[in-house]
Amino acid sequence: MAFLDNSGDIILDAVLTDLGRKRMAEGNFSITQFSLGDDEIDYSLYNRDHPSGSAYYDLEILQTPVFEAFTRENSNINYGLATFNGNPELLYLPKVVLNQKRDFNTNTVKLSSGVVYLAVNDETFQSILSGTAGAPFVLNAGASDTYVSFETGIDNNNDPAGGVQDRNNFLVNNNLIDDQFNLSCDKRFLTSIRSIITSDSATIRLPGTPGAGFGGSSFSFPPGGEKEIKVSLKPMPLVATARPGDQRELLNYTLDTIPNLVYDQGSRTQGGGAATDVSEISGPRGVFTALNFNVPADLKTTSAGTRPSKFSLYGRVGLSAGDLPNVGGIGSETYDIIDTIVYLRGNTTGANTQLIVRIIRQATAS
Repeated sequence: MAFLDNSGDIILDAVLTDLGRKRMAEGNFSITQFSLGDDEIDYSLYNRDHPSGSAYYDLEILQTPVFEAFTRENSNINYGLATFNGNPELLYLPKVVLNQKRDFNTNTVKLSSGVVYLAVNDETFQSILSGTAGAPFVLNAGASDTYVSFETGIDNNNDPAGGVQDRNNFLVNNNLIDDQFNLSCDKRFLTSIRSIITSDSATIRLPGTPGAGFGGSSFSFPPGGEKEIKVSLKPMPLVATARPGDQRELLNYTLDTIPNLVYDQGSRTQGGGAATDVSEISGPRGVFTALNFNVPADLKTTSAGTRPSKFSLYGRVGLSAGDLPNVGGIGSETYDIIDTIVYLRGNTTGANTQLIVRIIRQATAS
């Protein structure tokens, strides 16, 4: 790893990835697409007050050292540039954030020291649930009644505001609504996804089961109206996989979204609260989605079984509750964990985020 010297000249540093070299060796290498990114650019270095004039405003940016190109996929560009057809009315871009308003969305889980816990089996989930005041940060693998939820919008201290017309003006009319998200995860640790159901006709649930009484999902708080937060999940089909033989094989899913119809409440002073009571966004809101994960069968072994080798190879084993943030007051049980990253990206805006999922297994009973 090294930096390129770009102190005077424009440099194009191109290398082949592992896949590119393989295809070159097979004689079928062909460049059909390319993408651009600005991961290493610090735009705060742009200096409009440079004493030498406008030709020097961006000089410090242009002379900032950049890394050599990497040969691994997903290492060079994490934040790709997007094109919006030169729209002169485009003043703001939306972001995607994890919704943690659990008081109004009781099945969604929150971060714990920057991670979301994923219990591999019911034994682990119930153990943490009983010992940690409801465990608001733990997902139950493969279940439909716990999930993480995300929303998009312009989060700029309510400038512009988050009213009905503001959503139309700044998001809908500028084609900044993501009707789907692309999700990538490591198939060694996460094997399937449950994602949000968008239509009332998508499923039928029996009375007494999570989501009974509705098939679709909604996330809304109309001005002067009542909050409506309904989330129902379904198994997602696999869209594509990475090439065989890559140790870090990624599974790729396409997730649906629903409109984020939470709006500012205006002059309303009682009987409902503020939009930010249910939404993380302070401004026009775009879409909402929710999902849960499942893990491979070999990670689901209970404390009575043999420890799965992946925990020793890729994680940490035999941790007490005191070794894990917020997982306290459980007893003398020990736990095994693996941390893995999930990547989420909007299909229209390119808004993206990452989520650290801490897979946790109860290793010994109390």
